[in-house]
Amino acid sequence: MVVSLSGIGAIFAVLAVTADPENAARGTVGTQTGAVGTGGEFALTVFPWLAVVAAAGLILCGVWLVLVARNARKKSGQRYDREALAGNKAASSEEKVTTEHSDDIDAWDAFTRGEDPTRGP
Repeated sequence: MVVSLSGIGAIFAVLAVTADPENAARGTVGTQTGAVGTGGEFALTVFPWLAVVAAAGLILCGVWLVLVARNARKKSGQRYDREALAGNKAASSEEKVTTEHSDDIDAWDAFTRGEDPTRGP
């Protein structure tokens, strides 16, 4: 949401500059040259319009991010759910997961003792 709002703010800033480029450049030009209020010609390049396109892309990315985040929140809780991992099986699946995990721990313990767990007893 904040990303989209920053894109909207950027569009308003660019439109303010394109509406009155002389007023937008007056402070910077006066600071750099020392000539304040002398007038002159101000021409716009393509870059403000490229900034509008980039800001519109930023708005779209913000909207996309909100939509993806909703789906990710729904699915992220299921990732660590035992029933979802075991395919919604009964409590016997919990024992199987614990047994498989215990075998891994036993293999690491044997490796720590200097035994080769890949070789038979």
